[in-house]
Amino acid sequence: MKSIIISIIQILFLVSPVSASERETDYIVRFYPESGSILQNISCKIVFTAEGIDKKKISITGVIINERGDTVQSVKTLLPGIGYFHIYANPGERYILKCENRDRIRKNFYLPMMSENGFGLKIIENKGQWLLSVINSSREEPMKLLYLVAQSEDSIFFQKVWNPKDSYLVFDKKHFPKGISSFALVDSMKNLLCGRVVLNIQEQTDFQSLPPDFRMGLLPLKNQIDSDPSRLSLAWDLIAMTLEVTPIKNLSQPNPDIWKTVNLDEVSIIASMRRKQKYNGLYSGSLPSSRVIYRQNIEQWHIQDMRSLLYLLGSVNISWYVVDHVYKECVFIQDYGAISFQTDPVKNYEPPLFVVDDVPYQNYDILSFPVTEIEEIFILKGVDAAIYGSKGKRGIIVVTTKRNKPPYEK
Repeated sequence: MKSIIISIIQILFLVSPVSASERETDYIVRFYPESGSILQNISCKIVFTAEGIDKKKISITGVIINERGDTVQSVKTLLPGIGYFHIYANPGERYILKCENRDRIRKNFYLPMMSENGFGLKIIENKGQWLLSVINSSREEPMKLLYLVAQSEDSIFFQKVWNPKDSYLVFDKKHFPKGISSFALVDSMKNLLCGRVVLNIQEQTDFQSLPPDFRMGLLPLKNQIDSDPSRLSLAWDLIAMTLEVTPIKNLSQPNPDIWKTVNLDEVSIIASMRRKQKYNGLYSGSLPSSRVIYRQNIEQWHIQDMRSLLYLLGSVNISWYVVDHVYKECVFIQDYGAISFQTDPVKNYEPPLFVVDDVPYQNYDILSFPVTEIEEIFILKGVDAAIYGSKGKRGIIVVTTKRNKPPYEK
């Protein structure tokens, strides 16, 4: 792993002399899909790094387009030289980043090719925990046993046969070594199917546990944002996604103290019952277009914010767009397309309709809604969103609060 780390540091942080003209005109953007590849028909998180030819980190803005020229997503660097976005990759399409730096030098970069049938790992970080899910783009159960493995350096400290019914696993950081660890999904022959590096850095002493060369490369970034814990946590996660997973050398016995499983079988059953039950409210006859997430699930998964909760719904993208001359984090539901985005400001962003306790809100700041107030949340789209007429044309996010639990018939 040390050689991989050094090579990443060389890419991200080292400086080499170049002429002034080259420095002003040339730069490169690299992409790092979560767990290594872009999967079709799956919302994928992709980290990107931007640097000049002199290896200095730079800021860029731009849009992701498909080969037909349709705008899919907007992007911008959120930290010095690094940012991320989510993309829902349609089968057979290639995607291109059209971007410009602060000197308005414009360039195009192809995103990596997508994988038609593959596996991926998604991780959501909540206070002191990682929520991990295994994504299978083929939608079919594998014919052979697969193993979920966690390792640090060359030492494996957790192994479990992956059960497709285990939608999420919750790992407590306190059981993990400080510094760099990784999750990997492997087959019985130890072939790496996908992987994801994580950084367990919560205290100053944790930072000191990193390899010296790696730590020195991160120090300038840490010094810039050390006063903002949320930005620093984001930085560690984005940087972790640029690191490669060390191949698995052996398989060990699992350590039961490392993890606990959140089995969503009950949630799936509840969601199925939700569709069959008679509902006296406005949504009688409607079928949710996503899983239904309930208060007990939010508490089990320790979800603290709407961004993480919407991500778990599985049908929502959160993207950066220029709205009235300002970059704004916008929410939209998949299958409704992204808004038109150009280098000029746009004014046609229409968020999904946000319905709280049967009261519809347009242009509501959805990401600011307090998760602790939610009893259940789900999505309506298509014909099921027609109950609000044209207001539901971008889909509907439906929330019932604890104060107004849904009136099911008994």
